[in-house]
Amino acid sequence: MKQRSISLALGVILGLLFGSLFLLQYITFYFDDPAFPERIEQVMDHAKQHHWERAEAEVREVGRIWGKGRMILAIKYADQNYARLNVSLMHLKTAVAVRDVGEVVKAGRSSILLFEEITSISPEV
Repeated sequence: MKQRSISLALGVILGLLFGSLFLLQYITFYFDDPAFPERIEQVMDHAKQHHWERAEAEVREVGRIWGKGRMILAIKYADQNYARLNVSLMHLKTAVAVRDVGEVVKAGRSSILLFEEITSISPEV
């Protein structure tokens, strides 16, 4: 009976920890308005309109949010998509810095795709 109680307690604790990671992920990336993916969309929209100062401000905000939440995703998803998302977000920042609309859109779209894949409950492999 004691072994069963310990196993049950550990299962509950692990479930609560995993659930809290999802909650922290939601609070970090979706609680603000606009949410993280929409901020990346705004970077692309500003770049398409050649509003580079706005794009730079928005990409800084994307970087700030990513800095707050990337550890949560690293704990949950230490895989290739996490590394690709890191690279894609750096590419987005660089594309805004050099004011290349095509590269901003390309990096933005890939960042959103990777982010949604990583944060979905059942990722499409």
